[in-house]
Amino acid sequence: MKLKFIPWNSKPRTMLRYLKPGHIFALQLDATRFAFGRIIATPTAGTPAEFFDIIKDSPVLGEDEISAAQRLIHPLIIDAYSLFDRRILGNWQMIALQEDFIAHDAAQIFFWYGDPIGGYKKTNALGETIGLIPESEAKTMQDAGLSGDRYVRFHILKVLNEISTMPEVPLLHPA
Repeated sequence: MKLKFIPWNSKPRTMLRYLKPGHIFALQLDATRFAFGRIIATPTAGTPAEFFDIIKDSPVLGEDEISAAQRLIHPLIIDAYSLFDRRILGNWQMIALQEDFIAHDAAQIFFWYGDPIGGYKKTNALGETIGLIPESEAKTMQDAGLSGDRYVRFHILKVLNEISTMPEVPLLHPA
């Protein structure tokens, strides 16, 4: 594994055009904890990202932790422009780049988009549209809408059994 580490708070932002598969990030989950993830495919209309089963009290990961990490939740299409480039949602920062990263299953990570009138379409993490699908199949998949800070943190906390419904107020105010 070829890793280049980036110290927390060393960069004010990561511009969208510089994001690439293998970028590893930390996000502030709550006042004292951080969650981690990785960009899995080249950003198109959104940025496909996976989220690791690692929660820590500091935004630092070692190579062993990255190697052993498993997915905590289904990958999401994140709003990388708001999270990394403009940094207007939450506290998300790049902490490493795995230069030799290849998401071998990216073509098999599916999302849906569309509506009842125009139809539901299946797409994968590479941005390839697979085709029309019935609404019943779409309901079993993650939607391709952009996920922001609050939505991602809600899903992580839900899997950790720390929250069951989306709060009406923000979970954490941006720093």
